[in-house]
Amino acid sequence: MFAPREIRVIVGEGYEARRQHLAAVMTACAEVSRYDTPEEAEAWTLAHALLDLEQSFVTFNRELLPALERGALSSEGILDTLHSIGEEFRHILYHIGDPQFFRYLQSDDARQDGAE
Repeated sequence: MFAPREIRVIVGEGYEARRQHLAAVMTACAEVSRYDTPEEAEAWTLAHALLDLEQSFVTFNRELLPALERGALSSEGILDTLHSIGEEFRHILYHIGDPQFFRYLQSDDARQDGAE
C-alpha cells in the first residue's frame, strides 16, 4: 500500500507506462482475461479505470475536501466545491462501472448487501 507522500510521486507521471505495466500484470489473471473482447483486453480497461480512480481520489483528498475543511469559502465557494466533489464522484462511478470485472458491484444483490 502506498503512503500518502508516495502517491504524489506516481500520480500523473508516466501514465502510459503505468497503464501498460498494470495491464500486463492483470492479463495473467484468468478472472480478468475472461472479459476480453476482440476490441479490447479487459486488463487494459481495468488499468485505465484504476489509474483514473487514483487521480479522482487524490483530487478529492488533496484539493476538494481540504478546501471545505479550511472553512474559508463563501457560500458560493462551498456550493462550487460540493459540485466539484459530485463531478469527481460521477467520474469514480463511471470507472467502477466501465470494466466488466467490477459490474457485479452494480447488481441488485450488491446494493442490498451494502445497505444498512
